[in-house]
Amino acid sequence: PVGRWGAAGKLYASHVPLSAFQKAALAVGSAVGALASPERADLVAALGETTGESALEKTRQRMLSTREGRAVINHRPRIKESTLLQLESLPENTFGGMYWKFMNRRGFSPDERPPVRFVDDEELAYVATRYREVHDFWHVIFDCPTTILGELALKTLEYQQTGLPMCALSVLGGQMKLSGTNRRILFR
Repeated sequence: PVGRWGAAGKLYASHVPLSAFQKAALAVGSAVGALASPERADLVAALGETTGESALEKTRQRMLSTREGRAVINHRPRIKESTLLQLESLPENTFGGMYWKFMNRRGFSPDERPPVRFVDDEELAYVATRYREVHDFWHVIFDCPTTILGELALKTLEYQQTGLPMCALSVLGGQMKLSGTNRRILFR
């Protein structure tokens, strides 16, 4: 059902229905806020959700085009703290063992990621959730530090993989916080 300002009703537990105008205002506000405070995961998340519908749809279509992707969409596995605890006993030279070590050393928890709220399609909301949950996998796979330079390098890769505008905007804005040397490294 359509509510005040043209926003639809809730589509999933964390969904916050917004009209097109509200979504545009949130996108602009989130972009400005994330530029000023790139560590604000909530602002970065809101920017991704309010600008990424087309990219999320393309990602969903790519997922649905493969057997593995269809299985992920159908079964909707989640990366949670309980998942992480199961990895602690794995050998350090396995991906699971390295992921556990990465998260444990930094005191990170998969449960700390903000829930998807502004995506107006329940299945696309899962795709966005999955994108967030695998972000730290990329850190492990590429041995990428959790510095501004490391995060921007991953956002570059994520943009190439997903086409999410937020990734490109993060790199364009975030590079201003880098030294000249690190900016050259990023764009090498």
